[in-house]
Amino acid sequence: MRRMEQMSLLNQYDLDKEQFVELFSKFIGLSKTKVYKFLEDNSIKTLFEHPTSLNATESQLKKIDQLKELRNLYKNLKSQDIVYTINSSQKAGEYFREYFAETKDKERFACSFLDTSHRIIATKVITTGTINQAPIYPREIVKSALLYDSSSVILAHNHPGGSLSPSPEDIAVTKLIGDALATLKIDIVDHIIVGDDKFTSFCEKGLSLISNDNSDFCAKEKIKEPLVKLSMAERLIVAKETALERSSGQKLNAPEKDRKQRQERVER
Repeated sequence: MRRMEQMSLLNQYDLDKEQFVELFSKFIGLSKTKVYKFLEDNSIKTLFEHPTSLNATESQLKKIDQLKELRNLYKNLKSQDIVYTINSSQKAGEYFREYFAETKDKERFACSFLDTSHRIIATKVITTGTINQAPIYPREIVKSALLYDSSSVILAHNHPGGSLSPSPEDIAVTKLIGDALATLKIDIVDHIIVGDDKFTSFCEKGLSLISNDNSDFCAKEKIKEPLVKLSMAERLIVAKETALERSSGQKLNAPEKDRKQRQERVER
């Protein structure tokens, strides 16, 4: 009886594999012969995680990425509420582990832009790199944070090699981005690294997110607190004052009342 069940399962597996190859070939635009040949020495998992091994065209690789994105969106939509709320490092890690689930061939650097209640306004890939690096441009993150009127952000990137240890470059670029956002009073609440279907958190490791970090920046209570929302005009005023103070090395003689009110709103 068990042997008959095993044969039945084997036959069903072959049927499922055949249907997969047919649908995959039709969607991507690859011949079934080429896909079958690839699967002789590789698994379906490898097909998705390392699609460049297929020697497919740029157009076909783009379609594979779209297929992976569709799968990831389905998994997130199935398991999340209508609005994603990221109020802990654990939730941030789980979110980005799914986000990068099928991304094993290239390093990608992404950013979630959050409102004052730590709900995700948008998540976008900022840059895509080679197998071991992705060039990061802080101005793109600052521009997007202002565009989305974000109160805080969560940075994330994947390590295709599977390592979860932040590199010196990871730490340096985090502080660079943190300093740029700090001038606009936008917090980085965490930086997540994903590798080999696991994740690590800068906050949980006690790593600083800005150059002039304070000791409780990554405290668990911090990420759960609603943030005070500054208007765009207030952010730009604060950024301008900060830039002038840094360049001159002196505090500006702004009207004490205005300055105190802005400071109270930022620190409240």
